[in-house]
Amino acid sequence: MRAAVVVLGDLGRSPRMLFHARALAAEHLDVDLVGTSGAALPSFISGNPRITVHTILDSASRGHAARSRVGYVAAAVLRGVRLLASLTALLLWRVPRPDVILVQNPPGAPTLAVAWLAARVRSARLVVDWHNTTSAMLAMRLGASHVLVRAIGWYEGAFGRAANVNLFVSSHMKDALGARWRFGGIVFRDQPADTFAPSAGEARERVRADLVARFGRSEEREPVLLISPTSWTADEKLDLLLDALVEYNAAVEHDAEAGGLPPVLALITGSGPMKRAFEDRVSVTPLAHVTIRTAWLEAEDYPRAMAAADLGMCFHTSASGLDLPMKIADMFGAGIPVCAFDYGPCLQEVVRPGVNGVLFITAEDCCARLSELLRGFPDSSHTLRTLADGVRRSSGPTWGEAWTSTVRGAVLHMSRQN
Repeated sequence: MRAAVVVLGDLGRSPRMLFHARALAAEHLDVDLVGTSGAALPSFISGNPRITVHTILDSASRGHAARSRVGYVAAAVLRGVRLLASLTALLLWRVPRPDVILVQNPPGAPTLAVAWLAARVRSARLVVDWHNTTSAMLAMRLGASHVLVRAIGWYEGAFGRAANVNLFVSSHMKDALGARWRFGGIVFRDQPADTFAPSAGEARERVRADLVARFGRSEEREPVLLISPTSWTADEKLDLLLDALVEYNAAVEHDAEAGGLPPVLALITGSGPMKRAFEDRVSVTPLAHVTIRTAWLEAEDYPRAMAAADLGMCFHTSASGLDLPMKIADMFGAGIPVCAFDYGPCLQEVVRPGVNGVLFITAEDCCARLSELLRGFPDSSHTLRTLADGVRRSSGPTWGEAWTSTVRGAVLHMSRQN
């Protein structure tokens, strides 16, 4: 049996699709993994003899943010035509005939149409993994009432109904898309990969000390290590993080309590288009008690850094209000609680305030949550320890275990019907 796993995005930054490919390969399927090149692929992909990687050249130019709406749409259409030609040739002719095609949405144009056509021509089953909606992402740039946004919404609904299986990252997404576009499917939330695990004792202290020495500055008092993974895109409120840390810095300045608020080292990982603007703003912001560093961590280092942190910060806003950020699953897998921007009820499918994390809306809220959690660190930060204990008590299955129990039967059973 054979599967094609398709995402029109950087494969190295598409962990959910990489995990799908690994899970299918573990079921003795030969997997053709299709996407664009960029970040290095983890060894469980590059070293897997059952997985063949096919990269599509993406000529998308930089600087979309500076374009007018007309220029943005024109560039998007031109890029879409080029990707349409490349992806069509790949899925209809170049890769061996698959039994199942699993495609990520977004981006859905032209991916959904090409995957559907290839599935019909080559007698394969089509599985759509809904991370979000393409129309919601496009609306962030063009506005919800734009004719192209409405057209893409109709397009997504049509191919969602045409798919053999739909996977949703949240229950709210399944319910909302079912009501809007009249199709159902399976809720498959992200879970931590097996590379994420809590760390303790000397091993954790060694990694933590290395991170503080590498990214921090000399402090009389041990800093709290915050970690905030981000893709540096428009659906991440990183300016809110900076505003909150400015507020926290001022709170430390005015804190007269002995052993009160500690200094903070905030490590923001990842790479993306909005990183430089954030770094420029940080460079002109005086902070005496807060150190902010940006870094790209390799796949092997990222889980260790996560487990060595004291608190995870999530500023994902969700274009649709229906998706769940994978970074929170990673944080919980590493055993650390989360302080997350509250973009809607969907988030509470995974974050239980007071049990495994806290939520905020404004920079002032975020500063208040940090002050409550970090006061007395490390000796008497009881609230932070309570949340960390809650994360460990409520830990669930790994990504692979959840895939086997939730997705395996639907995908493999349907593909075997061919």
